Amino acid sequence: MSIQNIIDVYTRIADNVIEKNQFSSLRFKNTLEPIFEREGYRKNMFDSKENPGLRIMILQDASIGDFILLSPCIREIRRIYPTARISLVIHDRAHELAMSCPYVDEVIQFNAFENMRDFKKLFRQFIGFSKTLLERHFDIAFLFNHFMTTSLLAYMSGARDRIISEGQGNPLEFGINPVDFTSPLVTTILPRLAKTNHSVDNNLKILDHFMHSPIQNRELEIWYTPQDLELAKKIFSQRNFNKPRRVYSLTVGGTRPGNWYPPQMYAAFAKTVLEHDKNACFILIGWKKELPIIRRFLAEFHGQFVDRVLNLAGGLTLRQCAAIISLCTAHVGNDTGTMHIAAANHIPCLEVTPYPADQKLRANTIFLRFAPYHVPGVVVQPAKSLPECVDSKESHGCRSENRPHCITTIHPQKLLDGFVLLHQKMQRNDSSLSMIH
Repeated sequence: MSIQNIIDVYTRIADNVIEKNQFSSLRFKNTLEPIFEREGYRKNMFDSKENPGLRIMILQDASIGDFILLSPCIREIRRIYPTARISLVIHDRAHELAMSCPYVDEVIQFNAFENMRDFKKLFRQFIGFSKTLLERHFDIAFLFNHFMTTSLLAYMSGARDRIISEGQGNPLEFGINPVDFTSPLVTTILPRLAKTNHSVDNNLKILDHFMHSPIQNRELEIWYTPQDLELAKKIFSQRNFNKPRRVYSLTVGGTRPGNWYPPQMYAAFAKTVLEHDKNACFILIGWKKELPIIRRFLAEFHGQFVDRVLNLAGGLTLRQCAAIISLCTAHVGNDTGTMHIAAANHIPCLEVTPYPADQKLRANTIFLRFAPYHVPGVVVQPAKSLPECVDSKESHGCRSENRPHCITTIHPQKLLDGFVLLHQKMQRNDSSLSMIH
């Protein structure tokens, strides 16, 4: 049986899913396991004289920030397996950064975000992509997933060992029967270490437990070119942003609108900083789709501080943004990929979160699991939940996903208090996380 025959089996099952609106992970596995056995996908290829090199797939389906938080894992996998062929399967949003990663042999770009809530379309997309993965005959697949369905893609890759951490992957409503995509389709599920352990440590636990090899280096990494850094330095020089100027990167948008602090409030905070510190400057970092909210921010200045506020949103590549942030004094913004880019550059971070201070911290609390890692960090929270969110158990605390809600109750003065606290922590070289409300 050829790879195409395996894909034909996938296709027949997909046709059945469409017809009956039912999918069983266990039945899917029971159908495919004999085929994988027969075709050599369950053979220990590493011990084979015919194929002495281990083939590893690192699979992540999330975006920019999650990819940066995965950087220590990628580095450690290469250290532990120096001669393995490592393939990184990554979402296209992080592809540009991944292409400069020195620890992998190839980067395979994959985008399934648009179909994440339509299983029938997603399954078809997985089938179309599976040939690329089946051809590589992976021995091990490390899953660092945001969505439970990624376990299905890992299984369809034919990888012999499929390792995941407990609790990874968000359940989604697909309009079909409820499905457990994890338990039947992976070979190893590792338990969480703690209720609120950071995403980085949770990722590294997969290596620590599975391979019984102590982690040597937990620091984040980010990869950009000398040309990217040269451009960043040129921009700083042209704008006279070099020392003694203190330059703060600022992100006022992000992927999730419920995380956005209102731009007029960010502007009030920034204007106060600029008025009290004649050497302070701000650089706006973001993407083209965020330009409307950035224009609202800039409109609050009424022509003031034009020489000390620079808008670079939508004008740079992701790597160039990373190089710009590397030259800054600190980063200010919502929970976004740029915050993790800053942390990977060892830049202190001031984060604004919608998670109210009057709610209990839980295992899924986003701002703890994805806090600025190993840098001085301050998180500014709403003091209290708005009535609609008092009994919320959402990972973001605030229930609102598509518009700012609880986060709007944070007064700009609280950002200024957090800003002062961050500078105090920077002077002490205090890399712990502080919360203020």
